Amino acid sequence: LNGNNRTIIPTVFFGGNPRWSRNAESFVIFTNRPSNLNNSLRRVTPNGNENIAIATALSGQFIQRSDVIDDNHVIFFQSAVGSTADLFIKDMRNSDPPLNITNTPDVDERHPVVSHDGQLIAFLMHAGPDPPAEEIHIARLALPGTLTALHVFRMSPPAGTFIHSFD
Repeated sequence: LNGNNRTIIPTVFFGGNPRWSRNAESFVIFTNRPSNLNNSLRRVTPNGNENIAIATALSGQFIQRSDVIDDNHVIFFQSAVGSTADLFIKDMRNSDPPLNITNTPDVDERHPVVSHDGQLIAFLMHAGPDPPAEEIHIARLALPGTLTALHVFRMSPPAGTFIHSFD
C-alpha cells in the first residue's frame, strides 16, 4: 500500500477493473484488455505469480466489470459492441464455460457487484428506450447461478444516465 515492492505482471497488456479475493491477499481478478473484443478475465496472486485466464470472452464479445463472489466463483458481464450484455458466473475450479445467469437478449444487465457476505448482488439493467431508462436490481444469489429478485430501483431520465461501477 505504501508503493514499495511493486511487481509488473508479465504478459498483461492494459489490465483493468481489479477486484480482491474474499480471502485477503489471496488473489486479484482483472480484465485483460478491457473493452477489447475477445479479451479475458484473469486471476493473479499479489506477487505476480499464477497469472492465468479464468474466462475468455465469446467470439466477437468482450468481458468488462467483474466481482468475486467467493474464492471459487466470479461474476462478470460480457457483450458485443452495440449489443446488450448478460451476467455470467465462472467457477474457477474447473474448465467449464461460464454460466449465463441472465440470458436476456432484449435486456441489458451490467456492472455486477457482490455484497460483502457473497449472498446478494446488485447490477444495472436497461430494458429499452422508454422510461425507466435505468434500474438498479438487488437479488439474492444462490450458486451455481440462481437469482431471486428482492428490490428494483427505477431511475427516470436524466437520473441513471451515468451510473455505473457502484460498490
